[in-house]
Amino acid sequence: MQVILNKSALLSIILASVETFKKECLLILLGKWGKHGFIVEHAAHMENTRRKSTEVDPEQKAWNRINSVASCLFKNIKILGDCHSHTEPYDPERDPKYDPQKSKLCYDLRPSKADIEDAEAGNIYIIARITTKKRRERWRRTKRNTVLGTLDKYRFELKAFCAPKDCKLKSIPLSCPSAYRLKDGA
Repeated sequence: MQVILNKSALLSIILASVETFKKECLLILLGKWGKHGFIVEHAAHMENTRRKSTEVDPEQKAWNRINSVASCLFKNIKILGDCHSHTEPYDPERDPKYDPQKSKLCYDLRPSKADIEDAEAGNIYIIARITTKKRRERWRRTKRNTVLGTLDKYRFELKAFCAPKDCKLKSIPLSCPSAYRLKDGA
């Protein structure tokens, strides 16, 4: 089982992460099952949320409205799960002594306790880590089955998880062929 992320969904995730940088963003993943796993066709940005640097909570009524309308718009597409960002809650330019290797504040690609508690069986989840870029990195799939690259002054790394019947999130491979063609012009 794997997650294949289409270009439309990738662009939505990148732009939502940048828009809310320093706070988490939340997107609904819309797609379908394919031969080899989940195919994420679209990612709808949830604007009606409570955002913090360490968490984001959707308004349930807004989530239900999107679910209802999405089922009318797309015949064979359903909500597969969600994507949210993990970000650095500080500005490295203002704090030159910042070292992400030593800092406990730098959020990584592991699901938080709240992420694990909120997971629903059968859904997929993508965590998009966005940090300030230190150097240019080409977009690629890593050995850890993440998708990583830089754009402008940001570094992105995405990782997929699924919630099997026991609802304990487990990592699954993520692929995004359109990402590998992105160029960092900065």
